[in-house]
Amino acid sequence: MEKKELRKKVLAVRNRLSADELALKSEEIKKKLFARADFRQKRNIMFFLTFGKEVRTEAMVREALTQGKKIIVPKTDTQNNALILSWLHNYDKDLEPGIWGIPEPPAASLRPVTPSEIDLVIVPGVAFDRNGNRLGYGGGYYDRFFTKLKKGVPLVALAFACQVVEYIPTGRFDKKIDCLVTEDEEISFL
Repeated sequence: MEKKELRKKVLAVRNRLSADELALKSEEIKKKLFARADFRQKRNIMFFLTFGKEVRTEAMVREALTQGKKIIVPKTDTQNNALILSWLHNYDKDLEPGIWGIPEPPAASLRPVTPSEIDLVIVPGVAFDRNGNRLGYGGGYYDRFFTKLKKGVPLVALAFACQVVEYIPTGRFDKKIDCLVTEDEEISFL
């Protein structure tokens, strides 16, 4: 199955999840993520901010901030096909709907971060397989960003169990994740 077809199929399944299912499953994923040693030990954590029916990360970000974690969030730069990174201090004041409706810091709230400052990346995606392969939304933003990270920074993806598929076709620019956390399981690829 080609990437485009697989993306469409998995999104159709994920989009059938109700608001209650999204909330309950996201809470289970949050519990698993926050119990992970790499999450507890890391300080500068980059989170994706929820788009559509992705895993709900708002409560995770808010709790991580209260735990004293330093949170980094992306802003999409469509002109350069890149992610601009910013420190997030206040979820309510530092974000507004950006491109595609994804919460992101407006220019006035940008606090630049270099990729070398990141200790852990919480990764979004459309689909994942049990070999650590990730299928994104097709823009390549995260795959390009991953190449800028210092060596050894863990890539922990959050997804619902319905997003785990048997096989994802990959290309030479696709980067594997290190761990996948769903409401049902954690799968490590290290």
